[in-house]
Amino acid sequence: KRVMAKAVSREHGQLLEKIGAEMVFPERDMGARLAQRLTGSSLMDYIRLNNEMDIAECPVPRKLIGVRITNSNLRQKYGINVIAIQSGNKITTHIEPGYPFKGTDSLVILGRSDDILRFHADLDD
Repeated sequence: KRVMAKAVSREHGQLLEKIGAEMVFPERDMGARLAQRLTGSSLMDYIRLNNEMDIAECPVPRKLIGVRITNSNLRQKYGINVIAIQSGNKITTHIEPGYPFKGTDSLVILGRSDDILRFHADLDD
């Protein structure tokens, strides 16, 4: 069985973890998402999965428009994975390696927070 609990502070979370509960911090996580949007970043949405992994949605950087996924080397360069592409109203999770990024696409990427931020720092105009 799993017990999940909402923690209101780090100390509260540590106490609840000691008795075997899994923590959720909805206010902290929502605050991080709001801060990400308010900083003017091109990230459209940002979800923290745990202390290491995040999911982010962003428009395709101009430098990648027309580049095929296999030629982008995003996993090798940044350690991120494209897990979905939204093109118009269509969301695709089965992405062909030869798919060329379009300027109207949005990427949904999975990776470590610092890798996602490095990706945006390098490619965001």
